[in-house]
Amino acid sequence: MRYSGIMNPKDKDFVTRFQLSQIVTEDPYNEDFYAQVFKVIHPNPNQVSQEQEQQNNSIAQAYLDQSGHRLGGRHKRADVALQRMQQQVQRAVTVAKERPKLTQYAREGALGKISIGSGKKPRQQLELFSKAVQMEIEKQEEEAAVPVASNSNEVKSYTKKDIMSILENIITNLMTIESESRLSSGVDTTPLWESLRILEQPSPKVNDESEVNPFIQCLNHEKALKIVSRLFKFLSREQILTIATLIMSNLENLNVVKAGSYTKYEDNKIPPKTARLIETHSLTFTKAFMTAVQDFKFNEIIGLLVILIEHNNVSYISTTKVGLSIFTTLLSRAELIRGEGSISATDLSEWSSCYDELFTSLESRIASIFPPQQETEDINESYVWQFLATLALGGKLNHQRIIVDEVRDQIFSVMNRAKALDSSDVNNFYKKQNILNNLNMFLVVMGLVADENEIKELQS
Repeated sequence: MRYSGIMNPKDKDFVTRFQLSQIVTEDPYNEDFYAQVFKVIHPNPNQVSQEQEQQNNSIAQAYLDQSGHRLGGRHKRADVALQRMQQQVQRAVTVAKERPKLTQYAREGALGKISIGSGKKPRQQLELFSKAVQMEIEKQEEEAAVPVASNSNEVKSYTKKDIMSILENIITNLMTIESESRLSSGVDTTPLWESLRILEQPSPKVNDESEVNPFIQCLNHEKALKIVSRLFKFLSREQILTIATLIMSNLENLNVVKAGSYTKYEDNKIPPKTARLIETHSLTFTKAFMTAVQDFKFNEIIGLLVILIEHNNVSYISTTKVGLSIFTTLLSRAELIRGEGSISATDLSEWSSCYDELFTSLESRIASIFPPQQETEDINESYVWQFLATLALGGKLNHQRIIVDEVRDQIFSVMNRAKALDSSDVNNFYKKQNILNNLNMFLVVMGLVADENEIKELQS
């Protein structure tokens, strides 16, 4: 025959399954009206007792009668093939019964919804919505959810007076516990923990600054920053981890981050008041946080990084000193744990995904983390080079190449500034060594070292 052998067994099986899917339906009276009317007019006496068996056998037998010659004859091996067809039909019927109702849809992506297949349309179909329609649907869903949310979780606003009162209460409880701890070792720290109000409005998505978690608002004051190290002494590891999680998700709500980027100012210079608060934060909270991180596990470090990446604008917080310091602390701790070699394959896979997500957020914007140099004063870039060294240490060769390529201008700028300094002056000599040491802190990770004239391989 002319077209003999065009379809392979896989094609035939697909056609068979497609035909079976047309037969299976949840509404046979509407889908096959004429067949149902025929059964009513010409009832079969044996149909009631053998309905289920005939439902499977009739379909399969009809198929086998037409294709019996393919099985070596109309009757040869037909019983085996009949059993196979019965199983296929039974599976098709079972799947159809378990299939969701036709009115149910599965949300899929941003383009639209994917409808559930039916007997007549077995393939899933993507129903496209316009942006206006999608916005209207989301608006209706939000309006439907508002009454429940407003009753169960009402958002509270805190005035400055409220925050100062909360802060004073924290200090009072802390001083009380410190006094009691001098007399006995078993001190109840529950009042202190409750006074922190860590679990009140932990969500970073708020409409107003006054709705931010009260403890986060307390950290915008120097008085709160100065007691952090004393506070952590009386908190458990789990409680400190909870505080760290809250801060990671609300990092952009801290004034030292919100107002701590040079990109917010026309002259690229951070105001003195904010600069003092950043310095206080670095000397108090950052140091206490670095100490606390030493007790965190590898998966907890990954969790904090993921929260930090998901709830904040990484490209923005990387232009702040506090943001880079926190990234450096977490990445450094992760590298130390990795160096110990006691990491499971699952944790390593999660770490790789977390690092890639962080690097993707920074890629093509790494050079912007350097604060612009001012003519009237020298900007300390040591924390930037520390971050780049840690970032390069945790990455692969291709990551390191991208970093070097993006900060090439900054590397040569440091070398030129060092070369311009007169080494005969003692102050300039130490200044030159300082800026070159900061640069080499990054280059050494890749086996390089720089002086004021050239970059060369590090000699072991």
